[in-house]
Amino acid sequence: MLLVVLRQLACHQMEDSTEDEIMLRSGGAQVFPNEGEHVITAGNSAFMEKPIISAGDVNVELWEEDWPDPDDYLGTVTIPANATGARTGEFTRDEAHYTLHYTAVQF
Repeated sequence: MLLVVLRQLACHQMEDSTEDEIMLRSGGAQVFPNEGEHVITAGNSAFMEKPIISAGDVNVELWEEDWPDPDDYLGTVTIPANATGARTGEFTRDEAHYTLHYTAVQF
C-alpha cells in the first residue's frame, strides 16, 4: 500500500491574470481545499497535510475555477505506486506553472 501526503502547492505562474482559484482532485474527489477553492497568486504557496492511501498509482489533478465557464484543467501529477520519500511534480498546462510537494511511504 502507498501513503501519499500532499504538503505544498507552489504557484510560479498563474493561469488567470489576477489570481487563481485552485482545487486539487484525486480519484474523482476534491482533496484540497475541503470545499470551494483556494485563492493563490504567483510567488505564493498553499500548505496542506492531505493524506491519500492507495493500492496503486495516485493521480492528482489541478483545476482552476472559471465560473461561469467550465473549470480549467491545469494538469495531472502521477505518483507511482512504488514511490518513496519527499518528491515533487509539476502542473504546466494552460500557461500555468505549479509545483506539488509531497511525501510517499510504502506500508
